[in-house]
Amino acid sequence: MAIHPNLVRFIEQFEREAVHGGLYRRNLGKAELSFLENVWGPSFQYRYEGLKAEYPLKDFKGGQRFADFVYVKDGMRLLFEIDGFTTHARDISPGEFDDHLMRQNDLPCKFIEFTVIPHSPRT
Repeated sequence: MAIHPNLVRFIEQFEREAVHGGLYRRNLGKAELSFLENVWGPSFQYRYEGLKAEYPLKDFKGGQRFADFVYVKDGMRLLFEIDGFTTHARDISPGEFDDHLMRQNDLPCKFIEFTVIPHSPRT
């Protein structure tokens, strides 16, 4: 299945801005790409205007955090967190998992959370 050309442009723009802006993440993960391709794209006719990836935020301790996506339109700011299995469960310690939960509780605006559940065939 081919990726929609608007999504390709969104990804390329994010990667250019990440390199030039010195962002920690320079590539979107599988869960984020799946969200863009299978949720955002069909819901918004593959228009990505107003959507930004890896949006910087300050937490309640003054630390730097990043939301997976923010959609900004007409003064409204809506955050999207994509909880992929590897970054939010499999490859982290219990302390890091607690930190992820605290981070989501500290977000300074409304957010929508998507959890990606790995597919496992039923036996």
